[in-house]
Amino acid sequence: MSYETETQLFRMHAKLDRDYLFKSPEALWEAACGYFEWCEEHAVFLIVKGHPSQPVLPLPKLRAYTLRGLCIYLGCGSRYFHQFEAQLAGKTDEVSEEYQRVISMIHDVIYEQKFTAAAAGELNPGLIARELNLAYNSLTADSGGTFSKNNNSPEEVKKPRSVIVWGEHEIPI
Repeated sequence: MSYETETQLFRMHAKLDRDYLFKSPEALWEAACGYFEWCEEHAVFLIVKGHPSQPVLPLPKLRAYTLRGLCIYLGCGSRYFHQFEAQLAGKTDEVSEEYQRVISMIHDVIYEQKFTAAAAGELNPGLIARELNLAYNSLTADSGGTFSKNNNSPEEVKKPRSVIVWGEHEIPI
């Protein structure tokens, strides 16, 4: 198998039968584990260019697990996966609950891999924080000295107010 074929995720789904994969929770979990293993075995390569007289070195970097990548691997679109997941909501039969457990585990594995890799510096922490909907919370003071929490959403961000006190006057800076 050529390098190109080995590392191109979209070529992998042809080997899998989507209808079979969603036939049982066990089959879905096995396929998800296959995707996770594929990611571990197929790093993303960063091309490091040095001096023109030196060879170009490909530096292997961790491939992040993603739900979209999983869907490509499974041969379904993310919309199909989300619709499948939504159809399970509120169902209490044993098979539906097992599917819900498997899908929850898939989400948890993806989240954990990204979070841990970003914390270790293997993935871009800022990018992963946005991907995982992690917000940097800070406290800002209003003009009365009252602190409020903000989560850096553009509509809610209050910039910290700094002033210089000159006698009875406060000069904002």
